[in-house]
Amino acid sequence: MTGELSPDRLYYWDGTRWASAVSPDRAWRWDGHMWQPAAGGVTPVRQSRAVIATVIAAAIVVGILGVFGVGSWAFS
Repeated sequence: MTGELSPDRLYYWDGTRWASAVSPDRAWRWDGHMWQPAAGGVTPVRQSRAVIATVIAAAIVVGILGVFGVGSWAFS
């Protein structure tokens, strides 16, 4: 039947073939009746923001450790 989801809910029957139930940008998911916003999935934008935040946090930690390291060396 057209729109039917596969048992693993990753594909739906479009009438001629099994198609992905998730849009290419992972923002939408086919629920068997209509396209719905994907809930909680990792999108490329969220993933890149997480990577940027991790790099910034690591730079701050390294900077703080460097300041304390130079300070303890300079004042000892």
